[in-house]
Amino acid sequence: MAFVYRLQVLLEQRERAQDDARQALGDAIRALETARERLVELQRKADEATARHRTARDAVLTPGGGVLSGAEVQRRAEEVQWLDKEAGWARDAVLEQRITIEDCADAVEVARATLAEAMRQVEVLRKHRARAEERYRREEERVEAEQQDESGTVQFNRRNRA
Repeated sequence: MAFVYRLQVLLEQRERAQDDARQALGDAIRALETARERLVELQRKADEATARHRTARDAVLTPGGGVLSGAEVQRRAEEVQWLDKEAGWARDAVLEQRITIEDCADAVEVARATLAEAMRQVEVLRKHRARAEERYRREEERVEAEQQDESGTVQFNRRNRA
């Protein structure tokens, strides 16, 4: 008779949960990497916006080459204000992305902990299965040994009677 593990269904469920946890960890790591790449892009854009703002501000403060009309000064001042707002939005986007990265990092840690727990549960059930199978094999060997001893005793008694 073959060994049948009575908790095989549970073991298979735990193995599927482990596979799902492994997949979730991979997804979380990819999301974190994507968020970091996005941060680099946003930081580059923020740096460019800040540089444009400084250049425009310096152009207003130090006009080069001539007299500016009031309308031109007003236009440049409005441009500086707009570029200042744009740089602020870019910095805000960078901060928001850093928060997103922290959230993604937290999700990675949760996924790692979930995977570790799933792996532990699978390992516990596999060890339990191995011990149960070993007990089964020992019991089978014991029963077979008893049957052989009984068979030997019967044969010995038959020879002695004859």
